[in-house]
Amino acid sequence: MRELRSAPFDLRQSGVALGEIAAQVRSAFTASDARIAAARPGWRGDSAAALASVLTEWQRVTRDLHRDLVEHGQRFGAAARQYSDADATEADAVRTTAEQI
Repeated sequence: MRELRSAPFDLRQSGVALGEIAAQVRSAFTASDARIAAARPGWRGDSAAALASVLTEWQRVTRDLHRDLVEHGQRFGAAARQYSDADATEADAVRTTAEQI
C-alpha cells in the first residue's frame, strides 16, 4: 500500500484559495442578484411570479455554494494544522528516542 503524503503548506494555500473563490462567487452573484432585482418592477403577472421564484432559488443556491466553499477552505486549513501537529509530535518522538540511544 502506498503512503499518504501531505504538504501542509499546499493544503493551507488551497484553503486560502477556496476562501478567495468564495468571496468572488458571493460578489459576482450579489451583483447579478441586484441586476435581476432591478429588472423586477417591469415584470407583471405570472412572469413576475416566476422571476421572483427563480430569484429566490438562485439566492438560496448562491448562499449554499458560498457556505460550502468557505467550509471546504476551513477544512483544508484544519487538515494542514493536523498534519503539521502530527509531524511535530512524531519529530519529538524521534528526537526523544535518539537521545535515549
